[in-house]
Amino acid sequence: MKLEYFLLGFLHFKPFTGYGIKKYLDREGRFARFNTPLSQIYNTLKSMIKKEWVYFEETQGTGKIATKTYYLTDLGQRIFMEWLHEAPEEIYEIGPFVGKFMFFSLIDKETVLSQLNQELDFREKQIQEVRYRDRRIENLQPFAQLTEDTIMFYLDSLHEFGTRRMDSYIVWLKRTIGLIQARDFGEEI
Repeated sequence: MKLEYFLLGFLHFKPFTGYGIKKYLDREGRFARFNTPLSQIYNTLKSMIKKEWVYFEETQGTGKIATKTYYLTDLGQRIFMEWLHEAPEEIYEIGPFVGKFMFFSLIDKETVLSQLNQELDFREKQIQEVRYRDRRIENLQPFAQLTEDTIMFYLDSLHEFGTRRMDSYIVWLKRTIGLIQARDFGEEI
């Protein structure tokens, strides 16, 4: 998930300073996007100003340092909502979809359920394709005292971790779909 979309999503919720975004990402938002340097946030905001997706207002803080608070423009809102309505990317890493999920409160229930079901279908197909494949490395030439069995032990252990992680993700997707289907959002969305 591009940082631009993440920042546009944040600015849908409320105006933020660059530091405020960083602070949120380091605490509450750490499950949606990991380790984003403050310099990257400011460079991305600068680029988004040039595209007229955001603007800022400067206020004088204590001392000589001015604080910039960033706001979403109508164009930025439109760009973000178009992206939010797009079908999920079919990529190996789950992080971009989880980041996008953070902003699903901004779109209608049917679109949310459609995207969740698409993600679930993709992950179930992915499991069928890769879970039980032959993971041996052809023509393996171990160093020194290492044996193929030792190497495969560690690779298999890592595969087990990935399997459990994906299974947990599938359970979460199914549970979330069920909860959203059962919930009456009324006028919220």
